[in-house]
Amino acid sequence: MLENIGNLTDHHSIEYIPESETISVNYPGALLPVTINIKCDRDALKPQVSIESDSPKGVVLRFLTVGACLVPAIQCVTQDNDGNIYDLSSLKTMEWEIGVSNEKQSRYQIKVCGSLPISPENPCREQAGICSYSFMNNSTRMVEPHNLGIMYKRPVVNEDGDISLEYSHGTKYSDNKGNSCNMSSEIILKCSDRELGPRFEEATACKHTLIWSTTAACPQQKQVSHDCTVREPLFSNLFNLSSLYSTTDYILRGEEENYILNVCGPLISDCSGATCLESGERLTYLEGSLEMNIHSRTCPADTNSTIDARIVFLCNHEIERGAPELVVERDCELEIEWKTSLACPPHQEVQCSLPTMDGVIDLSSLSLPHQNYQVESDTGEIFLLNVCRSLVHNNQSRCPYQAAACLLNSEDTIDANIGEVDSSLHLDEDGNPILTYTLGSLCKDPESRLGHTQTSIKFLCDPERFDSEPEFLEVFDCHYSFQWINAAACPVQTSMGNCSVTSPQSGFTFDLSSLNKPQGWRWTDTGHHMINQLDLNVCGGLPSSICADGGGVCDSNGLNLGQANSNLTYSEEQLFLTYSGGICPGNPGSTAETRIKFICPPR
Repeated sequence: MLENIGNLTDHHSIEYIPESETISVNYPGALLPVTINIKCDRDALKPQVSIESDSPKGVVLRFLTVGACLVPAIQCVTQDNDGNIYDLSSLKTMEWEIGVSNEKQSRYQIKVCGSLPISPENPCREQAGICSYSFMNNSTRMVEPHNLGIMYKRPVVNEDGDISLEYSHGTKYSDNKGNSCNMSSEIILKCSDRELGPRFEEATACKHTLIWSTTAACPQQKQVSHDCTVREPLFSNLFNLSSLYSTTDYILRGEEENYILNVCGPLISDCSGATCLESGERLTYLEGSLEMNIHSRTCPADTNSTIDARIVFLCNHEIERGAPELVVERDCELEIEWKTSLACPPHQEVQCSLPTMDGVIDLSSLSLPHQNYQVESDTGEIFLLNVCRSLVHNNQSRCPYQAAACLLNSEDTIDANIGEVDSSLHLDEDGNPILTYTLGSLCKDPESRLGHTQTSIKFLCDPERFDSEPEFLEVFDCHYSFQWINAAACPVQTSMGNCSVTSPQSGFTFDLSSLNKPQGWRWTDTGHHMINQLDLNVCGGLPSSICADGGGVCDSNGLNLGQANSNLTYSEEQLFLTYSGGICPGNPGSTAETRIKFICPPR
């Protein structure tokens, strides 16, 4: 095996897998394919190599190193000493490329508040925020790449009002006199009423400087509140986070320190053994972001400073209160995210499953409670969509709250609503499931029969397509049409009758037959309810001595509360058994039905 690995050629491919933060290097090999999975390990100051798997199909090596630990993106919002807010997030949505006017071959690739993609188009071939390079001899071949650093700190507002973006820890430079440095760079942003883009200013061996005149560098107005409620100015919705105050403090566990905090009220504990973060109850709303800044009295890393902690509240339709999560811990600076439905404006949801002659179509796995789908047309139009629910409110758009489909428009104050949740999933004339969103913005086409714009998403079944995205088809007569090919659109039998059922989303088959016991299961309630004991079985009846007439569930008096069956059902991502045809306690003339819901415990 070692001989085969030793014969590796230069022919290889590199892939970055963001879910596991792994850089995968694949060598096809003449005799034996080899894959090297390079993973981040902050304790591996010296690389650690081990065999992950060895089979006739190939060898997989695990390569752990601190060098593979990517620097996370930086928050692109900052403020000055007067409290003015500067939001640079519009500059981070794309990669910028510029040349140097007096050197036509010299170029810069730039990413604001993040990193350039690690791809063949990035000549630095490593994590870099700014990469300089040259074209060889009037060709398109990129040579002499230099990593000019990554942003490790948030933007800083200077005394003159300009904003500095500092990139550090770039390529190592050494001259013939023994002097050395890690190359770095700085972008100076200047407030302008026009977007002029970045331009080269000056460069030394160790530092390059760029100037950028942009509207993003101008201060913005923010809505501020001191009572945990704030009203946003665009649609006048009142966000109220006061119910996040807890009678037990929240604890954040960092790498070296634990932090105790509460919001919308005073701390409960005395903070022994941890660092206290005091709530200023100063809630701000700016460009779709709900934020709160809290502080500590001291900073363990620097006793002359205090910890500056920034909480960003993120909308999630399905998390009621949620809890804070530590995202970034850097010296005396913390970034905290808090997912909660309290950060969501009013929204609508509809049934996302549909029974058909061939089985149930269940699209609930495509309905996202925390983010939206972004679709781009061939002409560059950008749409936001969600499935069976209104769009999730965030700082990426200015879509009306009730919109389930939205067309982004940078020229207008509000993005265009092209349809709201109105009706549930239904079938078209060809038997395909379709969602129709109506009552969008006014239709401006005088020839249209529609008073308002609307959107339809047609779903096509492909049992092999699990990781697909919606596609834009056309707009005609103020009607926007999308198509989505996905396995979730395939009808499935929700019950197989043998205590097993297959999920249409994952293809996994649930088999609960092992839960069937000869004597069944007994549930006892110590409270003062009418029914305080139940005997039940899974996918089968109880013994006649416990429950007569084939009952699957009986109370303490032996009253049959539902006939047993093995029709395990999977619908709306829930697994359950339904026993019907029982006798209703207190009303023998009515039938009783018992539903047993099975839940996977948290791990």
